[in-house]
Amino acid sequence: MGVAGRGVFLLMGVTIFGQADAQRTCVVADMENHVPIKEAVIHTNTGHWARTDYRGYFAMKYAFDSAKVSKPGYIPVTIHLAALPDTVFLLPAAHQIGEVEVWGENQHNVSVFEKDAGNAARTVPRPGGIQGDFLGWMDRRAVRDRKHYRKAKKIIAELDKETGDPIVDTYLQQKRADEERKLQAAEQEKAKKEREAAKLDDLKAREEAKIANQ
Repeated sequence: MGVAGRGVFLLMGVTIFGQADAQRTCVVADMENHVPIKEAVIHTNTGHWARTDYRGYFAMKYAFDSAKVSKPGYIPVTIHLAALPDTVFLLPAAHQIGEVEVWGENQHNVSVFEKDAGNAARTVPRPGGIQGDFLGWMDRRAVRDRKHYRKAKKIIAELDKETGDPIVDTYLQQKRADEERKLQAAEQEKAKKEREAAKLDDLKAREEAKIANQ
């Protein structure tokens, strides 16, 4: 290969490398006002970390397929290198608080609703003892699950809107699809719990009859 050929090959290599490197750079911004977000954390599926600067800019020099972008006060989002946009928009958590509470890991992040559920459950007379405590817990959980279902429906309705910004609209479409999958799973779980509730009603009736005969 001549000098000119080697030069072209080297130039192509530099160009390809530069493109690959450019694909690992991005800006993180607020979805509402498009203001860059500093100190957002990027955690890749390969275990590497990055943090945005005051311009909302980050560069990931390590290879990765996907990464989670998070910042306190915002809903985390997952990005993929194969379709990495120039700007990643984060939605303020205040507008999606139901999602955080309803769809926390294993649905355990429900402390916001436990007080209301407990108050509602305490208004229903229940038998005492170990069995009574168990039935009370089930009643509180039923109230909580109904709140989850209603909030999930509300979230999907809020996401079913267009902003006119193609990037934001694509993000909202992805979030809506995720919420619809979660809602479908919740509906299946709801049907299962309704079957369990029928058995529970029979158990509760037997417990109340037993206490009445004591």
